[in-house]
Amino acid sequence: MKFRYKLLIFFALAFSLFSEEVVIQVETEKSIINIENESLVATGGITLKYGDITIRADNLKKLENQNLIVAYGNVLFTQGENQILANEVIFDLDSKNARIIDSKSVTPEGIVFGGEETISEGSKKFTIKNSWFTTSPYNDPTYKINAKKLVIFPNQKLEAYGVSLNVKGKDLISLPYYVTSLKPETQRATLFPYIGGDSDRGLFVIQGFDYDKGKLFQGFVDFEVSTKEILALKFSNDYQLSPNNKGNIFVRRFVLPISGNEDQWNVQWTHDFVSIPKTPNPEDRKFYELGYGIWKLDYKNLTTNQMYTINGDSLDDNYVSFKEKYKYIGTYDFKIDQEIGKGGEFNLDYKWTQNMDALKELTRINDNIAEDDDIDPRLTDVDLFKQVTFKKEDNGLGLYLHKEEFKDLNPGYIGDINSYRKIDNYSLNLKTPKIKIGYLKQDKDEYAPIFGLRQRAYGDPNTIDTYTDRILKITDYDYSEVYDLVLGNYYPFKENDFFGYERQDLATNLTGNMYIGGSFNKTDIRKKTYEYDYTTDNPNYRNYIVQPGVDDYSRIYKLYDDGDQIRRVRDILYESYQGGTLRLGSDRIELPIPNSYLNFGYEYENRIYGVTYVPEFDEDRRKIEDPNSKTGYKIQKDAMGNELTQKPLVDINKFNFGLFTTIYDNTRLSNNKYDVKVTNNLPIFIQQTNAHNAMYGDNDIINTPTNIFRFNDDFNLYVGNINLNYNFTKQQDTHWRDDWTKQSFTRNFIKASIGDQRFLSFDFSGGSYYPYEDFKYEEIFNREIKYGFKTTKNDNVLFRYFENKYQNYSNDTWAGWDPESVKELNDVKTFGINFNEWGFEYSNLRDIIHDVYNNSMDLKYDSSRHRIGFVYDTSRMKEKPFDSNHLVRIAYEFGKDHYRNPNGTATNYNDDFYTNQRAGNKLILVYRYENDASPVLKTKSPDLENSGLTSNDVFSKYDSNDLFLTRDEETVYNALAEQDKEKQGKFNLNNLDRILQQQRKNRRYFEFGIELENDSQYFHDNQSIDNVFKAVTDLAFKAEIGYLEKFYFRYRYDMERPDVLQRDDIGRNSPYNFRQHEFETKYMFSKDPDSPWWIGYKMHYTQDGAPKYDEPEEYESSSAASRVDKVTLNLVTLSHRFENLEWEIGVGRQWDKPEDKGLGYYNIVTLKFGVTTFPDKNLQYEYSGGSSTFGAGL
Repeated sequence: MKFRYKLLIFFALAFSLFSEEVVIQVETEKSIINIENESLVATGGITLKYGDITIRADNLKKLENQNLIVAYGNVLFTQGENQILANEVIFDLDSKNARIIDSKSVTPEGIVFGGEETISEGSKKFTIKNSWFTTSPYNDPTYKINAKKLVIFPNQKLEAYGVSLNVKGKDLISLPYYVTSLKPETQRATLFPYIGGDSDRGLFVIQGFDYDKGKLFQGFVDFEVSTKEILALKFSNDYQLSPNNKGNIFVRRFVLPISGNEDQWNVQWTHDFVSIPKTPNPEDRKFYELGYGIWKLDYKNLTTNQMYTINGDSLDDNYVSFKEKYKYIGTYDFKIDQEIGKGGEFNLDYKWTQNMDALKELTRINDNIAEDDDIDPRLTDVDLFKQVTFKKEDNGLGLYLHKEEFKDLNPGYIGDINSYRKIDNYSLNLKTPKIKIGYLKQDKDEYAPIFGLRQRAYGDPNTIDTYTDRILKITDYDYSEVYDLVLGNYYPFKENDFFGYERQDLATNLTGNMYIGGSFNKTDIRKKTYEYDYTTDNPNYRNYIVQPGVDDYSRIYKLYDDGDQIRRVRDILYESYQGGTLRLGSDRIELPIPNSYLNFGYEYENRIYGVTYVPEFDEDRRKIEDPNSKTGYKIQKDAMGNELTQKPLVDINKFNFGLFTTIYDNTRLSNNKYDVKVTNNLPIFIQQTNAHNAMYGDNDIINTPTNIFRFNDDFNLYVGNINLNYNFTKQQDTHWRDDWTKQSFTRNFIKASIGDQRFLSFDFSGGSYYPYEDFKYEEIFNREIKYGFKTTKNDNVLFRYFENKYQNYSNDTWAGWDPESVKELNDVKTFGINFNEWGFEYSNLRDIIHDVYNNSMDLKYDSSRHRIGFVYDTSRMKEKPFDSNHLVRIAYEFGKDHYRNPNGTATNYNDDFYTNQRAGNKLILVYRYENDASPVLKTKSPDLENSGLTSNDVFSKYDSNDLFLTRDEETVYNALAEQDKEKQGKFNLNNLDRILQQQRKNRRYFEFGIELENDSQYFHDNQSIDNVFKAVTDLAFKAEIGYLEKFYFRYRYDMERPDVLQRDDIGRNSPYNFRQHEFETKYMFSKDPDSPWWIGYKMHYTQDGAPKYDEPEEYESSSAASRVDKVTLNLVTLSHRFENLEWEIGVGRQWDKPEDKGLGYYNIVTLKFGVTTFPDKNLQYEYSGGSSTFGAGL
């Protein structure tokens, strides 16, 4: 019977091999050790581990009195990341070099190599005599390259001397020398010449070299010599100042400005620094010493002829005017998080550009493409920011310095908040005397969604889209600047450690936590807000709808396109004051009831305003806007023409009181049948304001604080794991002088729960806002009911009902408005059910608007939309018992509009009539199956109250609708697009189809999706099978199926057209705005899966569309579309792959407009041959657009 054992041989003790102790670990079944002659013989299978070296062999021996190990018989030699199979290995324990006989190995890049004798110089260099190498994975490859000598520098390069290409045992081509880089594709030098030709460069040759001159100079240079551009460079240099301080300079392309060449460059500099402190303990650091930190610096600068749009088009080819006006764009992306000294921290987040106008214009181009191609607008969002912060905290000092600037170059899309924002915030906190000096200046605008907003269709202003991704500006500017000095809080009656004890008498309890404090400030405020009122109550809207060219759509709907014309100033602030506060109170006074206490506080604030200009007010008591005025509003003048001013004085008294009581608590006792605890928290706040010179007549000229009464009660009952919570809030704000209600708010919240297993909650709230006495401007009501529980199998079930109702009113009584009647009502009701991976939701969105017609309020518009959605997503399963993923998503929206039709006249109401119009229905249906999912997906146990799918999962157009681009396609496309930007111009075997084909190799999948909208009114009035498709306005359909690598099919159809009655309008060239089919398939007809053949076909067929302005060979959706009926792409391909080699032949025709040529059909011929593991090593030829391109490189 054999036993495996381990020998730990300490050569410092047993052999005199090294001056320091080194451990060699041996695992074997049979061995003989001779201590006297320092020899070891092991047979029957052995594993030796020595540092980063592992040797596995049938037999191993250490030679007598020599530091040499000989392993023979099925040897696997591993050194670092390198593995070599061999018959025999002789390893020097001193130098760590090895002599390897009859070896075979493979590089991480997939190059298989071997030879008679290999000399390994550590893990950095292998020299092989009488060698060979190949990219074929087969043991008996069809092709290989023989070499008299092969030198491999792992992860660097391969050099071969005296090489010959051997195919099926015959030498075909001989070369004295061959070299190739083994670095990642984007870092490879072109060490062997690459020859090619295209229309931009003419005939060109690329040749480069790499270098390693120490830690500061490691990289490569490629030279491109061409007949047209003469000379271009590609350059990369890695440098290392220290192990934690290194970077790279990468010139992706630089064309020398000679022979009339236009400027071309693409440069990037990256630097990473990790700060490791010399003094790990922050308490022991000096104030200037660096602690832990991470620095990431990235700078890019490239000419516009090197840029691409969001859909992959080159700016050089398609946007000539932009390229000629803007020559380059540079961007910075720096991020620093660094500890400094004791308690100090420095943060920098800097993403900016040195060419703001150029980047804005490029963003505008991408926004137009996103609109045209229905791309998620968030992909074109460009946010720039500069933010620097330094803060330091220790026992005696607190210092905070913060400066921020933000710009959104394309604001106004869902998710945006500001288009600009600037903040300066500085403070010094002297902790011992409790003095804090601060300065805060901020300036920003604000964007927000408008309920029921619609938009004219892109390219077709006569079609109204029910939904829009756009939002509107509600704050034009919000500027404030505050200097403040804060004193305290001071506790004059508190005991200190000097006396060595704390008294616990009644006086101490009453006075021990009493405090006094104060502050002084100087404040400047400038602010202008907008509202969007799409009724004649708004004079801007009233004037706009009678302008020439304004159609009935603008008189009926709330259109995003009209926002800038109809918006109305809601309020304008321009005020400055100096103030001071005095604070008195007590943080806590213990009550004779256990765990109960009260607190109270009083604050007096005095504001002394500077010269305040008296505004002019309109008939609605709003300040009249004047963009040319220093205040932003029109200023009142006296009879002599002098501007009226006042100096307001404001006194504010604030009282707060809190009472926390533990009504009952037995949790500290033992042997309770039930643990019971009852608590109640009762905070009360009162504010009383007195002012002088703060009004002009009955109008406030400043934003005077209101009188406030706020009452809140929070009650909790705990019985075991059962909790009952009731929270009531009531707040009433009244005018400081006349005591009429300005704002009121009430909330009732109750929740009962049993641990984390079950809960029921009710949350009802509502409020009103009164800008003037007896004028209720708006009301808001919210109601939410939730019920959730876990089943016996720990499944989450959640029911939810939510309602949000908003109402606003008018005070324009002289025009016929009724202040008691609702002007606009927005109401959203939602009911949802969630069960783990299942989700269902129903919503009703109601938008009702009234307007005045012939001096009487009447209905203008009533829109009601219904949403029903269902999602089933197995990737969300708590435990998934099968090895596939399924996604089902169904969303259906329908609605009805009832509106007053102006009949083409804005002011003649006698010919108006009401129309019942069914709003366009929308159906989204997606199903996806794939077999390569993980067999069991464990997810975090979600919070029961917040578990389940959301409205975004069901309805969001972009978050969950993968209808038009699968996850694979999106990932691969983005990666390829980025690679294209980094290539110097060598042709590449990689393309989207080939990489996706590799990803599909082990997959079976099927997916289809459809999204359609229809003219529901027409369909309702003409219900028949024949009219089902006629009523469809927008349709997108996609189906895709794949089975391993054997079969792939994809079809997509896009169609857009207006409502039925508009299709025959005079001036239209086609009833369709756009129609296009895309079809693609590949079929493998080889029986050998390791040597597959494919035949492929791709076709694009456009039926209707309008030529794009900059790219007339492409078509877009537009009301100016005409009948096209063109096959814009027709391509047949035949390809074959064997032993990591692949070739492809393609022939077809394409509708195109090459540079300097006319628009028309051009033949396409493509020939490709290359190494799949080295895509840049290929032979390619393409004839397209009447010109040829070719490339050849090994």
